[in-house]
Amino acid sequence: MLYDAACDKQDISLLGPSGLHGMAEGCGLILLNSMDNDDGTFSSRFLAKLAAREDWAHTLASPPMLFAVAVLATRRRHDFAHFFLLLRSAPYAEGCVMHK
Repeated sequence: MLYDAACDKQDISLLGPSGLHGMAEGCGLILLNSMDNDDGTFSSRFLAKLAAREDWAHTLASPPMLFAVAVLATRRRHDFAHFFLLLRSAPYAEGCVMHK
């Protein structure tokens, strides 16, 4: 609830110094963090909620979000060879979350 209100107000604490890139990276980390605890419902709802907001469409197309969706897809397909290739190329924070 508070998160949605802050997003509507374009709260600078959510956007960070780099603009919406910080938000895209945060959303990607949320998806990656939920991949072990989720049967697909949370990530599907989360992506649908982002897609429903016109002002967040560019967040879905950002490199951190595309990377997180690619990781989720490999986990759901049980394609562990591709998962570990993605892990090797992952940025530090994403790699740490994937390694958990």
